[in-house]
Amino acid sequence: MATRRWPSNTWMSFRKTVTLDVLFSWTQDLLKQSKIASDVVIRSPSEKVYQIHQYTQDKDIYFFTNIHRFEATSFEAKFPVENKYPWVWNPETGVRTPFHYTTNAGELSISLDPLQSLLLIFEDEKPKEKIAEVNTKIKESKLLNGTWTVIGRRVDNTTFTWKMDSLTDFSKSTDSTQSTFGGEIIYKITINNDDDFTHIDLGDVNEGITELYVNGKNIGKRWYGKAVYPISGYLTKGENNLEIHYTSVLANYCKSLKNNPMSHQWTKRYNDKVSTGLEGPVRLLRY
Repeated sequence: MATRRWPSNTWMSFRKTVTLDVLFSWTQDLLKQSKIASDVVIRSPSEKVYQIHQYTQDKDIYFFTNIHRFEATSFEAKFPVENKYPWVWNPETGVRTPFHYTTNAGELSISLDPLQSLLLIFEDEKPKEKIAEVNTKIKESKLLNGTWTVIGRRVDNTTFTWKMDSLTDFSKSTDSTQSTFGGEIIYKITINNDDDFTHIDLGDVNEGITELYVNGKNIGKRWYGKAVYPISGYLTKGENNLEIHYTSVLANYCKSLKNNPMSHQWTKRYNDKVSTGLEGPVRLLRY
């Protein structure tokens, strides 16, 4: 596998760039002077989207990532490839699927959610069927209301149970068992479904790791980006039991251990408590 590298003497000039516009102009000038062809041409590039390009004898490999924690991004990209077709490789599942294009396989529309990455590989194999464009427009949305049964399994093996009519940030709670919590939180609720919803959006999860169960079946886990899960085929008509397993960081719990010097050392940089727990709103979606 090979990779293209910048000339080593450009680093000091690179460090002087302070804005995206300046960096983009500097890069264009550098490419013209060095006569290096662009790896990819991005219309309206964003400072929050990073990209690298590698290649093998028969494949061009592109990796894109949106480093913004809260904002999605979309852009048009033109790739200097001929007689190759775009495939998405999912490193988490190992699944390889064709990427949608209209007429030219080297000109793509790319959308990335917050903290989402895309491993895009151009290969000789042409997809057997035309790939439909992914529909990202929400046709219907329903807010989940009701009383949640919330079970906290703290890291010291202490268990708490709370009833919550609304989801809140544990760090702002007046209940010390919540504001100092660290460990796993299990949220349970029974909902009545009378529509054909395709996804569930957990809303603000305060950067915790979530794992979703619908009627006892594991749907998946999200440990970065948006906590949106596909639920087609899992959600049935009538009553459904939802269960969300949430793993928090230990900062608030460690800060509460006043007589533990090691905990104090590791958490002294936190001036405030860390936002913890599922804050929502939780919504059922239909695309």
